[in-house]
Amino acid sequence: MANRVEIISKETILPSSPAEPHIRELKLSFLDQIAVPIYTPIIYFYTDDQSDQFCPTDILLRLKKSLSDALTIFYPIAGRIRDGNRFIDCNDNGAEFIEAMVHRKLADIIENCDMDELREYLPVQPQDHPHQGEATVLLVQANLFDCGGIAMAVCLSHKVADGNSLSKFVQAWAAISRGEAAGVVAPNFHVLAEQFRPIDLPEPDLSPSKFIYREKIVTRRFIYDDQKLASLRAEIATAEGSKVKDPSRVEAVSASIWRHFIEHHRRNGCRTFAAVHPVNLRPRMADPPLQAFGNCYVLSPAYVADGDGEHELHRLAELLRNAFRKIDGEYIGEIQRSGGGEYQTLRQSIAITKKEGASVCSFSSWCGFPVYGTDFGWGKPAWVCTTIFPFKNIVILMSRADGKGIEAWVNMLEDDDDGDFKTLGD
Repeated sequence: MANRVEIISKETILPSSPAEPHIRELKLSFLDQIAVPIYTPIIYFYTDDQSDQFCPTDILLRLKKSLSDALTIFYPIAGRIRDGNRFIDCNDNGAEFIEAMVHRKLADIIENCDMDELREYLPVQPQDHPHQGEATVLLVQANLFDCGGIAMAVCLSHKVADGNSLSKFVQAWAAISRGEAAGVVAPNFHVLAEQFRPIDLPEPDLSPSKFIYREKIVTRRFIYDDQKLASLRAEIATAEGSKVKDPSRVEAVSASIWRHFIEHHRRNGCRTFAAVHPVNLRPRMADPPLQAFGNCYVLSPAYVADGDGEHELHRLAELLRNAFRKIDGEYIGEIQRSGGGEYQTLRQSIAITKKEGASVCSFSSWCGFPVYGTDFGWGKPAWVCTTIFPFKNIVILMSRADGKGIEAWVNMLEDDDDGDFKTLGD
């Protein structure tokens, strides 16, 4: 494995123009302040028939030049987090760009997904986020395969952006790369700190080790094709007593995976179960949706206690939907007025639930992100994926290339990787 990915060079990419003096300091919202300090990884794979119109040198020059221009528009990404997690110093220190050669056929990677191998294509591991000093916010690794394919790996600090913002940045970078910079619109970088004012936290321990389990974490990918999704949705909609007659893809898959977690942990003695989804606040705060860059979500927990019938698929889908619907304008207003108190209380209740032995399954849906439209100038990706997250019971949901199916990336303790999860996606 070690000799398959060869690092050729590392370079700091600076913005093509410096940030204006009046925007040098960008306050973090309290939603940013309490975000887990990790890098969010995503990899875009492009096959050799897409990139053969460019030589590797041209590709790298194009990527570096367009990244420099993108950093001028998304200037906070070129900065550094300062003052104990309170603001971004937009100092134009830049992003790290790594060039690597991969002595492997890209098609083999797509056909035979190996979790440990995918990590080799990342510029940094998710848990290696420095919590102080000169922490680089953005790192990129351009993996050029011997066959001519390309894997673009992007890791962005979760302290600065959620998945929605990460997707928007990469989309903008790709548009600039393919010569469509005129259509790129900068998001609002200041509105979140205005809407969710920074709070005075006790001196935070931002070390990732505080959040990451020391036990061995394994990641499994499960495929829900359109046929399997149709079957799940029909099972939920037609079940006796079902109140969810039109389950979404995300609701159906989340309910299915949650049920597997419940059955597994129930046999291990758990009697209370929770499923937590982050809910994007942008469309719930404005119409049209708020174009805000940063962390703009709250957690939406659903709870169920052990009992007859409580674990039926349609009942779990109903609990998830009810939890989603609680995140409305009134709820958001309460969070804003309380200066973060309501949200901190929610996080504390989840922590207490964990402490008391409940089984908590955390989801994050990336299905709404237009990742398969990411064209740097040589076509759209053949496959887009994430990699291993250093947390147990974390599930990342991603759309498939056909726009219909879903890939579920399930992170769990190695000891939990048994037969209970073998049938997911089958």
